[in-house]
Amino acid sequence: MSILGKFLPLLFLPVFFQCDRPEVASASLENPKQFSEYWDSGLAEIATYDLSQARYGKIHKGTATLIFVHEGFSGKKQVKSDSPDDSSGDVIPVLKLNMTKDFLTGVYPYKLMLSVFTPRASSPSSIKEVASIQEWCGTTFLQMNRKGNGYDFVSYSYFESEGDKKGRIENTILEDELWNRIRLAPEKLPQGKIRIFPSAFYLRFSHRDLASVFAEAKIEPVDTRMNRYIIRNLGWDRTLKIEFESAFPHRILGWEEEYPDSDFLSPPQKLITKATRRGLARMAYWEKHSPVDRSLRSELHLSTNE
Repeated sequence: MSILGKFLPLLFLPVFFQCDRPEVASASLENPKQFSEYWDSGLAEIATYDLSQARYGKIHKGTATLIFVHEGFSGKKQVKSDSPDDSSGDVIPVLKLNMTKDFLTGVYPYKLMLSVFTPRASSPSSIKEVASIQEWCGTTFLQMNRKGNGYDFVSYSYFESEGDKKGRIENTILEDELWNRIRLAPEKLPQGKIRIFPSAFYLRFSHRDLASVFAEAKIEPVDTRMNRYIIRNLGWDRTLKIEFESAFPHRILGWEEEYPDSDFLSPPQKLITKATRRGLARMAYWEKHSPVDRSLRSELHLSTNE
């Protein structure tokens, strides 16, 4: 499996370590009582999606999952706190997103997962992101931790040209945190020309450098119940569209991601990755680990035999 992408056009100049601090407003809770009743209920929101994923110049069917839940996060250690009620000031209330994608490319499977931890109100920047991709060829892994005015990252890959790396990205908007920001305060989403660190999944699929790029972002109404957030990467011919409920709690209805894709042996063609919601439930899933609890997967339109 080649990773060089000999026919992948170099349409961009990555912005590496000279990013200015982005102007991203803190989340403002218009109705704190309503917000707390939903997110402090002790339940996670789990949504499943029918996935059509672009890979190797083809579209592959699969399943995506978005899991949103409140957590108490240690600001010093940047991990889930074992003492979320600690009054020392170290615990930061965050909204955590776990995103998964599962699909087959021919005979072998892909399993993707990322986690993003975004403060609910106190900070304009996410604290941490972790992403991994597993398939039969091997595993890649990326972790970004907020340090000072930017992120320190470690990246591991079985590809020789990517290897094991450590580095730093100066303060930037994380594309993968925008899902949390939609849920927290969509009216505060960044718009106009911005600098953004693209999706970790996309960066690994395209084997691009870990760097911020310029993009244009905007929100547009679709109808009375739905808005669409559009991020277009300048120079990459890549566009992400996220559709979400205009009313609280701003649940994610689906998304599209369009960019040139290839099997690395032929010229790339523009394909659309698409996800459409098929199931939604709220539950304390971490307590549902007995065989009898498999029946709950039917609420999410997931197989009970996996």
